[in-house]
Amino acid sequence: MKEKNKFEQIFDDGTNQNYNQKEQEENIKEKGLIDEYIKKGTKFADLYEVISDAQSKGGMGKAILCRGIKDNKYYVLKKAKMEKITEAFKREIEFTLKLDKHPNIVYTQTAIREKNIFYMVMELVKKQQKHPLKENWWFAKTLTDVINNNEIDLETAFNWTIEFCRGMQYLNLIGLKSHQDIKPDNIFITEDNHIKIADFGLASFEGIFYTGGTKKYFSPEHGDKEKGCDVRSDIYSFGIVMYEMFNSVILATKTENIGKEIIKSIKKGDCKYCGKIIEKCLQENPDNRYQTFVELEEEIVKESKKYLGENFEVENKQMTAKDYFEKAFGSEVIGNYEQAIELYTKAIKLNPRYKEAYSNIGDIYFQMGEMDSAMREYDQAIKLDNKNKDLYYMRGTAKSILQEYDAYEDFDKFSELTIEEYNKAIEVNPKDVDAYERRGYAKADLKQYKEAINDYNKAIEIYKELGKKEEIKKVEEKIKKVEEKITK
Repeated sequence: MKEKNKFEQIFDDGTNQNYNQKEQEENIKEKGLIDEYIKKGTKFADLYEVISDAQSKGGMGKAILCRGIKDNKYYVLKKAKMEKITEAFKREIEFTLKLDKHPNIVYTQTAIREKNIFYMVMELVKKQQKHPLKENWWFAKTLTDVINNNEIDLETAFNWTIEFCRGMQYLNLIGLKSHQDIKPDNIFITEDNHIKIADFGLASFEGIFYTGGTKKYFSPEHGDKEKGCDVRSDIYSFGIVMYEMFNSVILATKTENIGKEIIKSIKKGDCKYCGKIIEKCLQENPDNRYQTFVELEEEIVKESKKYLGENFEVENKQMTAKDYFEKAFGSEVIGNYEQAIELYTKAIKLNPRYKEAYSNIGDIYFQMGEMDSAMREYDQAIKLDNKNKDLYYMRGTAKSILQEYDAYEDFDKFSELTIEEYNKAIEVNPKDVDAYERRGYAKADLKQYKEAINDYNKAIEIYKELGKKEEIKKVEEKIKKVEEKITK
């Protein structure tokens, strides 16, 4: 019987746990899980809104389709399965935020925190594959779908193989030791017919060992803590994927010796393309395989020339300052301050006038207790935006901690700018009681006591009109405190 593809697994009959609301709600009771059904219209951090009732659940977490409230773009939010963020999920967030935009890797834009739960914000990889029950629902199309539907030609197979190798080369360069879950379901197909590598939830990184994955694609050394997995283990797994891709078949066997079975098939002549290359990928001893994806790509390019006569070039898409800023913000959210500073600095290199990046670096140094460094960054931000009252407040606070004599100057500037803001608010709405009250507080800070009392009295007048007796008492207490200062 033919295996169900990922699309069928999720939406085939409406009873699957990925789609069925009743079953999802029952999962709330499951110990340690936060797999409750998230309703359409739910908002996260006032930045993203859930736009579909259909939600995909995998072994490590849940994927939720959202719309960016500010930019109106579509995203996928991935959340950890466990109530407390697992180390594996945290490593996945940290690693994917380090990645530049690469045409063959699913892009993680940032991370957010909502009700003490962490979410990865990833690009939505769209392909013309509609939800069978819902209109306007697009779901990621995977290599599994393409193979099952026999939609792949020889040139495309070579192109995708080379793209995969280049994506893995970049990942290994950044620090990925082993993906550990390479399979057709984790290779997405884009609208313009390229591939993107996805899902780093089971990946291992330099100095960190973690085991997991899908049994059918395991290398012989997979799960052996003494031997451990490395790039050659991924090459083994991709050898199986290549066989399935070039032969348009998803192998349904559950045997642990699938590599040996494929090699037997190749020797029988059942594999027309890349047989010797695949055979080398599937050698039991890692030393006898290709040692890097660079080596594998070189062989694939040579093989492609036999049939296509040309070399496929992967387009190089550049990162923008905004891309780096969003990744830095995500790193800051999960508490990886060192990585956040590195990414904010990259944003500044591309845009030296990125005041928000300077400000956020200052906030990080402030949190770390490095006030000199914090003031340096606030100085840069203020040079670019000398009307931002919050910058003066933060720099003034840092100076106070260091007992700098001129800290009061920043607090005075903060109060002056605050007054300017409330002047504008009152101009727009003369009945803005909150603006009068807050402006009075700021004027009192500047020792403009009479003006402060006038604002407080205006606030009392408005509160009387509104019939808010408790608020009137609070403002009257503030007036008494100001009057005490005048008599001193």
